[in-house]
Amino acid sequence: MGSRFTAVKQAIFLMRFSTEFNAQIFRHVALSISLLAGCASALAEPPPAAPQPASIEGKSWQLLGYQLPAGFTAAQSPLPQVHFANGQLTGLGGCASFSGTYRLSDRGEMTIEKPLHLNAPAPDCAALPQQQQEAMLANLVAVTSYRQVGTQLELHNAAEQPLLRFQTHQSSPLLGNTWLLEFYHYSKQGLVYVLDKTKVSLEFQPQGTLAGNNGCDQYLSGYTLTANQLAIGPVATRHPTCSGTREMVIQAQAYAAALSSTATYHLEKQQLTLFNAQGNIVARFHAAAPPPVLPAPAAPVTATQ
Repeated sequence: MGSRFTAVKQAIFLMRFSTEFNAQIFRHVALSISLLAGCASALAEPPPAAPQPASIEGKSWQLLGYQLPAGFTAAQSPLPQVHFANGQLTGLGGCASFSGTYRLSDRGEMTIEKPLHLNAPAPDCAALPQQQQEAMLANLVAVTSYRQVGTQLELHNAAEQPLLRFQTHQSSPLLGNTWLLEFYHYSKQGLVYVLDKTKVSLEFQPQGTLAGNNGCDQYLSGYTLTANQLAIGPVATRHPTCSGTREMVIQAQAYAAALSSTATYHLEKQQLTLFNAQGNIVARFHAAAPPPVLPAPAAPVTATQ
């Protein structure tokens, strides 16, 4: 009887030990599965991507300041401008237009290739626009990174020193029309009408540039627009001399001077008037009539006999 009781106690002990052992194994297995699942989840879910820098492309940027050996200097009118699009850099330096290529990275890195191509500058460019242009071009090719905050863009060198500061160029209400000159201010005669059989035109571009024909040659320039204030200049022509008559040469020169003296403008319906700083009219334009909408050609008719 005693041996049977002892055997029963041993059986109960073995069953209890087996149950506790199996429970421990189960807990270890469950913990291992949980750890493996966590690892698999960590591998399956990539870390959140770093925030991408705001795009600076497809916009026109107007210079606010630039770095000189003496320190950072505020830009003066006429304000140079740059435009980035698909690896192509274009701009107006104040005395001439320029172009080049660039590369951007997702980490805010920027490389502008040397050299930048500079078009023929205006022959009578003043000292300040020339200084700004030279400083901006020299700083552009030293840029290694960029940072955009709101409407401002800063370009930095390898030491994280700001070289150039820009602001997005305000969209112009003058866009979308070809403006034809009616009359302009000539210093020797006052307001004079455009010569017969000549057409003087003006078109504002979204990149902060303008272009047109002065009745003798193609011309281009830059503009700065703030509310109803408008600054234009300097004006450069495609060719150094005009091949027209003496009167056409005088008209082209006087027209360029009138544009460069612009300080404000008034736009009413299809008429654009430019004023100087004293409030005197320097030029008046009207919008060119849009081309007529022609009816679609009739379907060809098969000849019958």
